[in-house]
Amino acid sequence: MNKIFATLLLSASLTVTAQANVIYTGSSNFDSTTVSLSITTDGTTGSLAAGNLLDWSFTLSNGGGTETLTAPASGGDFALTFLSGNALQASATELLFDYSAVGHMQWDNFSSGGADAICFDTPGAAYTCIGTPPREVVVVNGFFTTTSRSGRLVLGTATVPEPATLALMGLGFAGLAATRRRAKFH
Repeated sequence: MNKIFATLLLSASLTVTAQANVIYTGSSNFDSTTVSLSITTDGTTGSLAAGNLLDWSFTLSNGGGTETLTAPASGGDFALTFLSGNALQASATELLFDYSAVGHMQWDNFSSGGADAICFDTPGAAYTCIGTPPREVVVVNGFFTTTSRSGRLVLGTATVPEPATLALMGLGFAGLAATRRRAKFH
């Protein structure tokens, strides 16, 4: 009986481990600017720090053109330059920037000679984008677009498996374990 319980516990932990990283995708528009993104986190919820962000890709479009920029982890040169405060927040289903909190978040490729960036900031942040916060700034090929923001901006959403799906997956692992055990004794 203890072996069955241990097998079920191991199956459940494998199921949770498989869901550790969370990928958020989304897009936003302002004026003539479009930002599409994919950000992978380590699954942490609440306020995020730079270490919680594992990978990212942004497609930025404005009057300067369109650029797709990726993280160094994916072979790109689009670095997370600044992340301070507690404005970048995650839940199981949403990644957002809270303009009522204090924070600054900036990705750019300036250090590698590029002219592309995306920046979010709030009043009271240690750093600021161009203009007076709260603001979102997008730079493509040196062309700046900026907009004032307030409230909570949902940057992306994640697809979370339904509990029934996770339960079925756990039962599947338990069934595999039981089959192996039965085959071992016969």
